[in-house]
Amino acid sequence: MRRSACALILILHLLWLSSAPVFAQSATPSPTNGAVTDEQIKLEQKISEYEKGLNDKRAESNTLAGQLQYLDKESYVTQLKIEESEAKIVRVKKEAELLANRIVNLDQKLDLQLKNYVIAARERYKQRTVSLIDYILNADNATGLIHTLKYRKVTEDKAQQLVIQTEETKQNFENEKQKREKIEEELLVLQKQLQQEQVDLANQQQSKRLLIATTKNQESEYQAKISEAKAQILSLKNFRQSTGTNTIAAGALGTGEGGWYYSQRDERWAGAYMGNSNETVLDVGCFISSLSMVLTYYGHPTTPLFFSSNAKYFLPFSAWAYGPANFNGGWPAGLNYHEIPNSEIDGYLNRNIPVITSVRGQSHYVVLKKKVDGEYIMNDPIYGPDLKLSQYYSLSGRAAVFE
Repeated sequence: MRRSACALILILHLLWLSSAPVFAQSATPSPTNGAVTDEQIKLEQKISEYEKGLNDKRAESNTLAGQLQYLDKESYVTQLKIEESEAKIVRVKKEAELLANRIVNLDQKLDLQLKNYVIAARERYKQRTVSLIDYILNADNATGLIHTLKYRKVTEDKAQQLVIQTEETKQNFENEKQKREKIEEELLVLQKQLQQEQVDLANQQQSKRLLIATTKNQESEYQAKISEAKAQILSLKNFRQSTGTNTIAAGALGTGEGGWYYSQRDERWAGAYMGNSNETVLDVGCFISSLSMVLTYYGHPTTPLFFSSNAKYFLPFSAWAYGPANFNGGWPAGLNYHEIPNSEIDGYLNRNIPVITSVRGQSHYVVLKKKVDGEYIMNDPIYGPDLKLSQYYSLSGRAAVFE
């Protein structure tokens, strides 16, 4: 009876050892190399300082000299941002490389620990092949039983330790992988940001060249352009307001025959400001809406938002758009913009080339699509697609095409 009780106790103890729960230790975060240097802090402070100064320069930019100074300062700030983005990319790439090395090391460590665990598991299996009941029931083997149980306890402890270490390594491995994924996402954002800043810089430099060319670098020419811009913007704005039309839901007027109609009233861009001005696409966006329609017709989907969000197409701080011919060589598919006399409109329409024309003097712009039974069919940024021109306007202004 005594031997049976002892045997039962020992068996229960061994079962507890083999089934004891394993608690994985929490993984210790790996150190990162993402410290911001003093140089980067100084660069950020410099950018912030110059950006504040830009607002002051804008207030002083009512002369050509003021405009050029503003554009120079704006370009300088953008150049600083490019340097900042490049420094961040270098730092993040270095951090990603260190993480990649840690992941490789953890992977190798995990392999080694799993091999050790397999060895320990085999040792446990060998011990399980010995019949403990035989030892317990045989009083002569009491000393051997004690030795075996001691050895078995050591083996169990070692196995438990290996399980804990392996779980910890696995957790660290997963943590490092997640960190690297986040860093790769951050890197992608930074690279896109850098690309946009490089585009911004090129546009700002182009704006300066275009301003100088348009004004012949003369203050009198600049002031004349400003007066012309104000008069045209006022005319466009007054016309839109006279129609009594307002913002509409996205695509509410349809896309018209061919699927390339855009309305300046569309909620997707109606409230967007034109360049760096305070004028909206709803009020004065008929011309850029017409440009967008024609480019879309040629297979290059372009919305009014593309133009309104790009200040290079406008006189600085004005909604007055530079003539599209100034950007020839940069339009898609080798297209170039040029004006044509009204007498040539029919010829272009017969060749399926849409014509952008102003109506009511230069107070509004529409796109002529074709001529049917003596009637011009137009896409009107205000009223809608595929309308008869004669029911709304008569030809009275400039005409132009992309080809």
